[in-house]
Amino acid sequence: MKPAPAADDGPDVVVVGAGPVGLVAACELARHGLAVRVIDKLPAPTEESRAIVVHARSLEMFERVGVVDEIIDSGVKSLAMQMYASGRRLARIELGQVDSAFPFTITTPQTETERILTARLNGLGVSIQRGAELTALRQRPGGPASAGTSSSPSRPPARRLSR
Repeated sequence: MKPAPAADDGPDVVVVGAGPVGLVAACELARHGLAVRVIDKLPAPTEESRAIVVHARSLEMFERVGVVDEIIDSGVKSLAMQMYASGRRLARIELGQVDSAFPFTITTPQTETERILTARLNGLGVSIQRGAELTALRQRPGGPASAGTSSSPSRPPARRLSR
């Protein structure tokens, strides 16, 4: 793992949003040695779940991140899905036919998924800057982008990764 940037260095990447997508992106970037800064405008993790099912392809991604066992243990495994209308079964879909190491879904609240991913991110040496909102993003010709946030408008810019 790459050491955290010095106080006068900016991160390689700024991730805006600490929902599941931002957390996975930050974990993968940090896992590959990039210095990551994660900001989220909420002062604390949400207590609301906007999603409750984790599908096979997401489980494959969570395996790469290193959290698949925790995700599976946090929920209920579903091997099939049935749809009903007016008390009559319309369809049954077997999930075991998915070409995956995880031919099932896991029913778990998004809050639990975020908790597990945040713990993994912290284990990679990255914390989430909460209560910070992206207020400006400026790309400099031939130089790095700089990002200003509502809680720290003078933070250093992200370092340029490639031309």
